Amino acid sequence: MTPEQFNIAFEEMKVKTSDGAELNVWIMKSSIEEKRNYTFVIAGSDAGNMGFSIPFAFHLLNNGYDVVTFDYRGFGGSSDFNFNPNNLYHDEYINDFTTVINWTRNKLKPENIGVLAFSMGTLISTVGYRNAKYEILVGEGFLKCPTNVAKRIEKIKGKKIIIPKSRKSICKRTKEIEIPLLLFASKNDKITILKDSQEVGEQKQNRELIPFDGDHLKGAFTLGLNNYIIEINKMIEKTSANKG
Repeated sequence: MTPEQFNIAFEEMKVKTSDGAELNVWIMKSSIEEKRNYTFVIAGSDAGNMGFSIPFAFHLLNNGYDVVTFDYRGFGGSSDFNFNPNNLYHDEYINDFTTVINWTRNKLKPENIGVLAFSMGTLISTVGYRNAKYEILVGEGFLKCPTNVAKRIEKIKGKKIIIPKSRKSICKRTKEIEIPLLLFASKNDKITILKDSQEVGEQKQNRELIPFDGDHLKGAFTLGLNNYIIEINKMIEKTSANKG
């Protein structure tokens, strides 16, 4: 899918990473009168390109948020990358994420940046937070510890998963993040299990968990996209009130 299919005006740009990759980025501006002081960057999973993000972008725009989406290297319109499908993730994706966050901060100069992340994107955004700060994280299918997730995939799917060396420092990263977290978690998910999200949510008081009955990454389908965004609005408003 592309923004045109939803009649969304957008600007397409190429953003270069520190190691020479070129990322395809879509910038979408909300046109409603009562705009919010957040720009959301959507960090997708590692299955498919950023077309997956367009329905979420559409509803975020209609709620007053500006939106930035991007493709990891090797996906969509971004530069080629010799990725291994047996890898749980690639460290290069962390560079992609931090590049887009810092570019958004410096180029678009939003008052606040929110991240909406899915599955592998939750891991990327958690690790990337050290080098690319943002103000709120909304995550679905939270990938808390790569080692545990790899074991579950191998047990359920019989597929041997490769985990990058960076995994050793990842499992504790969620404790370092001080910003508010809103977690959507499937009760049926056998890979990014509900318990993981519960444990992440319990680490700090500024975190909230919304369980749902659907399958992996089906939160918007189960809850309804309008209700999904309403929960994000509530978290943003609560965060703003606490700041005030």
